[in-house]
Amino acid sequence: MGKPLSALRDSDEILLYDKFKRLMRELDNLSNLTDVDIDEEHEEIFSLKIGTIVDGLQEELVRIPKSKKIAVATAEEAIRKQLASDSIVNIAALTNIPKDLLKL
Repeated sequence: MGKPLSALRDSDEILLYDKFKRLMRELDNLSNLTDVDIDEEHEEIFSLKIGTIVDGLQEELVRIPKSKKIAVATAEEAIRKQLASDSIVNIAALTNIPKDLLKL
């Protein structure tokens, strides 16, 4: 929160609760990733979770060989050039793409 406990107000309680909840989720996600065998020298791994009311929760562990790092950066750069100025539109568009790819 960036404040000493003595400076917290009652209105900060909700913010503190939300921050704590987010930190616990991050810790859960990290512990799930540590359960996966990974060759850190040759690959990177990340967890992707996308949830919608219609499709429910889709979860995938994605492994990327480090040899594909340049190809990933090139694709990312091309996508960034196509993004709109509206961040909400960008987030929705960038969420829909992996959601569709996870259905394959």
